[in-house]
Amino acid sequence: MKHYFRPFALIVSTKTRTVIFASLLLSFAPFILLFGKISSHLKPKISNSLLCDESTAPINKFNSHCTMDICFDSARCTSFKVYVYPDDPDAPRASANYRKILTAIRESPFYTPNPEEACLFVPSLDTLDRDPRSPRFIHNLQSRLNNLPFWSIQPRYAKQAKDNSTQKPHPGQNHLLFVLFPGSWPSYDVDDLRMDVGSAMLARASASRVRMRLGFDISFPLVTTNYPEWDQSPRFRPTQNGYIRLSLLTSFKGKRYVVGIGSETRNALFHIHNGKDIIMATTCKHMHNWNLYADARCATDNAYYETVSYENLLHNSTFCLVPRGRRLGSYRFLEVLEAGCIPVLLANDWELPFSEVIDWSQAAILADERTLSRLPELLRNFPDSRIVRMREQVRFIWDSYFRSIEAIVQVTLMSIRDRLTLRQKNYGVWNRRPGGVVFSETVTINDCEYPSPNLPPKCQDEINKGFTLIVTIRPPFCKDYLVRLKTLASVFTQSDDLKKAILVWQCSDTLPSSEKLSMRVFGSLPVSVSFAPLPPDMAPLDFVPPSPSNRFRPSHKDIPTIAIWSVELDVIKELELHQINAAYALWRQHPHRLIGFHERLHVWDNKSATWNYSVDTSAYGRFSMVLLNAAVYHRYYHTLYWRLTTAKLRETIDTLATGEDILFNCVVGYASRSAPLLLSTGGERPSSSSNQPTELLSAHVSPGLCQPLWSASGCWSCERSGGQSHWHNECNQRPFPSTLYQQSSVC
Repeated sequence: MKHYFRPFALIVSTKTRTVIFASLLLSFAPFILLFGKISSHLKPKISNSLLCDESTAPINKFNSHCTMDICFDSARCTSFKVYVYPDDPDAPRASANYRKILTAIRESPFYTPNPEEACLFVPSLDTLDRDPRSPRFIHNLQSRLNNLPFWSIQPRYAKQAKDNSTQKPHPGQNHLLFVLFPGSWPSYDVDDLRMDVGSAMLARASASRVRMRLGFDISFPLVTTNYPEWDQSPRFRPTQNGYIRLSLLTSFKGKRYVVGIGSETRNALFHIHNGKDIIMATTCKHMHNWNLYADARCATDNAYYETVSYENLLHNSTFCLVPRGRRLGSYRFLEVLEAGCIPVLLANDWELPFSEVIDWSQAAILADERTLSRLPELLRNFPDSRIVRMREQVRFIWDSYFRSIEAIVQVTLMSIRDRLTLRQKNYGVWNRRPGGVVFSETVTINDCEYPSPNLPPKCQDEINKGFTLIVTIRPPFCKDYLVRLKTLASVFTQSDDLKKAILVWQCSDTLPSSEKLSMRVFGSLPVSVSFAPLPPDMAPLDFVPPSPSNRFRPSHKDIPTIAIWSVELDVIKELELHQINAAYALWRQHPHRLIGFHERLHVWDNKSATWNYSVDTSAYGRFSMVLLNAAVYHRYYHTLYWRLTTAKLRETIDTLATGEDILFNCVVGYASRSAPLLLSTGGERPSSSSNQPTELLSAHVSPGLCQPLWSASGCWSCERSGGQSHWHNECNQRPFPSTLYQQSSVC
């Protein structure tokens, strides 16, 4: 028989062990009770009903290995359409932010009410807040998702119509869920969603770079409940002064949490505060029982916090600090971008919003939370030239991708669509003006096909290929158009750069023959006639004046050159060959700009709170528009005109039979962020051939048409700095209204 040595503790009888354990438990009882009292103060008070509610129990199941190849059925996406489930009358009312998101999707060009043609599915159930302590948390969300008709099995699309095989369930496949607030006290785990998302794609705020499914999920910005919509003015307008370095080096105003996750960085900010050019204003007041955790600095910090204006800090800081909060993301991030301040991020591991398409290294400083003490020296040594470039990039990124809920949703959908198309936008297109949202995938496959001030050298050959002449023919020149056209053509055909002529026909008379015009007027150059055909239910005698917007109908396939020379028949006596060539030469230097000869100005009237249209620009010493009766511009602006203007705006143009010049100027200004360039004809300035009664435009066109684009910093003006030169007027350009932004450069 083998004998084993057994320690004394193992050979004590069961009864004896019970007595010993009870004695030890009683001896430690005071310490256990004391710890219980302390820990009860360190935890937020949560009702027993909440803790025991099965609907709030963590589920958190999702495929961490999801990619577009594994978890997404791209075969459904021959046409990128998004289906939003109808509102569930039995579900809790969605939050204001989620209603805005759903509205933006339904009003986007990607929306479809037909689930059979959908590529992407979005539940109407509010998934934004997944913190069970929040009043906006939806209980039993998992069962509600499971009950969605297409959550597990999507409807058959056209290619599957004849396939009678049984579909396998794939919960969440091709679904998009928006999540702003993952996790809860005390860990705020980014993956704690309290629902099984299956194979669904997540547009999530506060995304972790390490734990995010890169290339599948979308890093979404954290937006406030009062986030601006498309037609609303910005909350924090960028500063106007032209200084590179502002009075403050950096600043921050916000809460510090004293204890718990996210408190370390904000609690350490006082170390870099100097009260001069570095302002760190924090408060301990957070939740109702904040005073239980107050430290020795709280009283001083709270008092100082009340003396500092957050908006003044934003507008007077060269750099704005964005430390992490409980979660990685912070409301400060978008507020800083909106104010035009360069963000300095203290949130290690944060995957920044839309980082898949936005190069944040051009617009933000990614600092390290662990080396906070070195930050002031880093910022003081930052080159001025880089500050200028980054500040400009901040404004571009905000205006293009974050200016409204609609813009944010648009970027979300377009970045997903880009993954599914062979014609993905070049990364550089997203990161230089005018950005990736305003361009269609059919054009931006070629870097040279969009108007940018930074086109690569290879595009110079395309730019130098000449121009296409577009002549708009409309009343009052319908009867004598041929005589006027011959006079105009006699000058333009002398230019070696003219490659084709297009006539935009807006008269009730018989349509001219393009072949005869080519032979008799344009010396055998290619000529085409553009016109809007009558609706099928309209008799030929029921003439309705064509829309003034039809002048932008000629598209990319009709125009063989990048440059367009636009004219009307009122300028036949003032344009000479050297002016035609000079305008084209100037455009080749600035292919993103609008070049013109006849200036106009829109002026804000404080008394009536409306925009007024002024023909006399000399009284104000600046101009903000040029007429299209003699102008040169990039052909892609025709496409942008139809993409950036709404049907309602164009209907107003049709009703007034004028004003498309104004709208087109705003489209170009919005996309290029630049004022037009003005050349001198040296003679008397004519009015446009279109009917432009100043009072009518002042009362209707200016305020009604361009307000959305002006609100987004779309129109710019030029202040005259001297007399007109022979070639073009030199001026310091600035956005109009001038409260939006200032750029010191020469037009």
